[in-house]
Amino acid sequence: MAKGTTRPAQFDLAAELAKPNFTPGQRDVAALVELIVVGDEPAAARAAPALVRLGDAGHAAIDARFASSDAGAQ
Repeated sequence: MAKGTTRPAQFDLAAELAKPNFTPGQRDVAALVELIVVGDEPAAARAAPALVRLGDAGHAAIDARFASSDAGAQ
């Protein structure tokens, strides 16, 4: 799969995060944020450090999620 492409529909990020050899990529940032927002444990607890490791891409995804939440609240 080419870098930056989306995952297949059947891909389960929460399950993959439980695997010690899985490393999420930039294509997963929005889904990682959603795992945290939903708050289901232990996926949310695994998603948070993965998002931090993605650096600027993780921060941008968090900012985008908050911006979309704020826009819907107005």
